[in-house]
Amino acid sequence: MIYTDIKKLEMLKAVASFGSISKAAERMGYSQPGLTGMLNRLEDEIGFPLLDRGSGGVVLTARGRELMPAIDSVLEAYSGFETAADVQQKYRFDLKYIDYIGRYRDNGTAVTSQNGFTTFLKDRGFVSLTFKTTF
Repeated sequence: MIYTDIKKLEMLKAVASFGSISKAAERMGYSQPGLTGMLNRLEDEIGFPLLDRGSGGVVLTARGRELMPAIDSVLEAYSGFETAADVQQKYRFDLKYIDYIGRYRDNGTAVTSQNGFTTFLKDRGFVSLTFKTTF
């Protein structure tokens, strides 16, 4: 089993796309030695070279080309995961306060009743809410 991280796969794809470790490092916000080390670790984790490095630039090895469709699938799936997580995080909010009459305030949005509060939450993806009043 191979254990690696998404960032290494993203960097490999960038290097393959740019044909240069230096260009990819600059575009992706890494130093050239840092990106080279990351790619070396990826090759160590996989167990074979993924890149042919030469004076004319960098190209994927035959094995690297064979893996690229799978790498693309992993990156696409991860992008879908990130999108879903971002949507969920968007619906997560901090309750600034709910006072005794049921007022809710979040970033300037005021809801002044329990029904309004329920609607406010349902509009943001919460399906079922029950309020209990105890005295």
